[in-house]
Amino acid sequence: MFLDLAGFTAFSEAKSPSEVTDHVNRVFGPATQLIYQFQGDVNQFVRDSIFAVFPNSVEAVKCAVAIQKMIRDAGDGVFQVRIGIHSGHALRCRVGTDFRSQHSYMGSSVNLAEHLEEACNIGEIMVSKSVYDLVADEYNFAEPIALELRGTKNSIQGYALTLE
Repeated sequence: MFLDLAGFTAFSEAKSPSEVTDHVNRVFGPATQLIYQFQGDVNQFVRDSIFAVFPNSVEAVKCAVAIQKMIRDAGDGVFQVRIGIHSGHALRCRVGTDFRSQHSYMGSSVNLAEHLEEACNIGEIMVSKSVYDLVADEYNFAEPIALELRGTKNSIQGYALTLE
């Protein structure tokens, strides 16, 4: 799952770094609690994004819905979020050198989740076909859209989850 704060760049240009950090953490704090509540694990925070992994797609989608509802109902009004979810194989590995390294996940499924997040609208959750197939009976989705993937000739179907 990739979560991105919409409006971050414009906000960060107009505010001090401490104000930006405060507002980012107002979203990331409760979002992280929800990620762990739904059995996920935050792999990393990268500026205005969270990359999290889950044991299964169902928990990831439940978490994404809870985060979007939390932002809508209790957010501070500064940021909304975009969330992309894909299910697939990835390798948890050490990336870097002996001097500096970190654990991360590698694989095309990670890239696909990030592409889904980038393609979705503000306040939306976009899932891949593999995730859609697992949760379609539980949620409402808009008609699938063809998404061209940056850096590849391939396209995929994206499914936007409709929040109630």
